[in-house]
Amino acid sequence: MENVRDRLEQLLRAGVDCANGLKEVLNDERTALEDQDTDALNTAAQHKQSFLTQLETLETERREICQKSGFGTAANAMDELLNWCDAELVIRGNWDHFVDIAKECSELNFSNGAIINVRRQQISGALAVIRGDSQNQETYSRSGRDTSSTGQRVLAEI
Repeated sequence: MENVRDRLEQLLRAGVDCANGLKEVLNDERTALEDQDTDALNTAAQHKQSFLTQLETLETERREICQKSGFGTAANAMDELLNWCDAELVIRGNWDHFVDIAKECSELNFSNGAIINVRRQQISGALAVIRGDSQNQETYSRSGRDTSSTGQRVLAEI
């Protein structure tokens, strides 16, 4: 049990550090989106992917510890494992902190995604104007038929 407890504590400390790093990168991504700084956005995207890969590795190992300790991989497996090996509630504090940071990261990522979708719509609208398409064109008619044009308009001819 001691070895499981020690490894779990290490994993959770690493997870908190990694999640804090991801949170910082998501804040950097937000700033890059607001400033429309493509270089900073590309850098943030690379760092974000790195942190996500690290978190995935840590999560896989955490699940393996739960499973090898006989608690399976169900949603409550971590709580059961903590009840078994953390009577002093030391590790649970790290777990709760990790979960809180993960929720913050999820909210930041959702917010950044919303900004990206708005920008995408703005660009699509601008391209529609350049092409001479109607900006308010409906995707589907009242009968449910697709009204979007699959062809491209020529912007200029040589």
